[in-house]
Amino acid sequence: MVGSATLVTAVLCLAGWPRGVTSQEARPGPAGQEPPRATDAAPKAEEAPAAEKAPEPEAPAREGPAGNASGEGLFGIPIHGFLSARYRARFTGSDGDQDLFQTLSFDIGAPERHRVTAHFLGRLSEDIDGSRDSGRSFVFDSITDTYKSNVNGRLYHAYLDVHRVPLLETIRLGRQVVQEAPVIAYFDGGRLETAQLFGPRLQLGGYGGLPVHLFESSPAGDALAGAYAQARPWKGGKARLDWMHARDDVTLGVEQDDLFGAALWQDLGELVQLHGAYTFLDDRSRDVVVRGTFQQPDWDLRVQGSYYELLERQRDLALELDPFFSAVFERSPYRQTRWVASKGFGEHYLLEAGFDLRRLKDGNDEGDYNRELERYFLTPSAHDLFAKGLGFSLTGELWDSGGRLILSAGADASYKLNDRLRASVGSFYSLYRYDYFADRERDHVQTYYVKLGTKLTKNLKSDLEYDFEDDEFEEYHVLRVGLTLSF
Repeated sequence: MVGSATLVTAVLCLAGWPRGVTSQEARPGPAGQEPPRATDAAPKAEEAPAAEKAPEPEAPAREGPAGNASGEGLFGIPIHGFLSARYRARFTGSDGDQDLFQTLSFDIGAPERHRVTAHFLGRLSEDIDGSRDSGRSFVFDSITDTYKSNVNGRLYHAYLDVHRVPLLETIRLGRQVVQEAPVIAYFDGGRLETAQLFGPRLQLGGYGGLPVHLFESSPAGDALAGAYAQARPWKGGKARLDWMHARDDVTLGVEQDDLFGAALWQDLGELVQLHGAYTFLDDRSRDVVVRGTFQQPDWDLRVQGSYYELLERQRDLALELDPFFSAVFERSPYRQTRWVASKGFGEHYLLEAGFDLRRLKDGNDEGDYNRELERYFLTPSAHDLFAKGLGFSLTGELWDSGGRLILSAGADASYKLNDRLRASVGSFYSLYRYDYFADRERDHVQTYYVKLGTKLTKNLKSDLEYDFEDDEFEEYHVLRVGLTLSF
């Protein structure tokens, strides 16, 4: 529990405790999704896979420093952030596991007032049960169990931004992420980005440094570098060109890869948005994605369609370009299409429908983590129907995979009593679910959940969640309890 005291003490000092808060104020699976891109949400810090890149725990809404009307923090410099503590217990059969996770994130300074600002994001985990016997098979083993200590720290972000430099919009030094690259770039180093050139038409940038591999040491020979140009050459349009070089010193040698990307965004009036991207890896095409969205607020209608295709077989690459290889090995070419439409009816009703279609280029390549499937779903929902804050939804699904037709159903009921209390209960079904903890794929998983969130004070929130998962072979119980202090 030493780690717990360290983080709590640090954040309370930054927040100005006790002046700030007084006692009175007191979740791709590889088989069913395209690979991680800049638009994909990162996994929660306590639920990320072994090859996680840069988790982004969900931060609470910033409400300003607690109890400080002037907005000033330490030595007159504003500090905003949050500290979350989360307890997780998992049980199945005779096995159980208890863990404690703490996440601290804060920003120091205001860009409009200070020449230099700072950002930090870190996590501390503690296996309450202690280390496992080396000869024992344990269903909840994770990569953190391979360390000698049951306390494990992770530094996700730690960088400085320099502002108001002529001709430059971004100067960033430290551990950072470039989300806009064709694949997420995560490294210790620097990034430069020019201001808008020739009016708002052109912007250039570059970055480089030592890649960050959270669960292995990055040798001095590893490297990650990139450059990009983005422009708005015509009305409603944006184009971007990327180059990324990754060098990874792996067990069997050195992997060096160059990834080139081209992306285009186009707005057709106010109702239609189009996006397309293509990447080229070394001497061959890699993948292509096309996405379109139609929104008509007057009709309460939204339709989105996307198409993704992996063009060539992906074998062992630098970790940045394929973080799942060590777990699922090479990926075979496939195509995946998704359509989703939602339509509102009056003030209380909403209907959502869609389908996912995944096909392999060669059907003989089908196997674990690499399947063909079809999924159709229909979700009617009602909001504020019988009472304000009360909502219901039902989901019917049809799965078609491997010659099997499966009908499933899910439901959710939620109630937001006021700004301080919200609760939900429900169930959903997954034909295939990748288990990051056990590094395996589970079939026919029915999940039941209960969630409760409360706002204890202006700056302190709590949440409680219980999941019961039932698959073909085992039953799992997961309990999560958390507190989040914003400052």
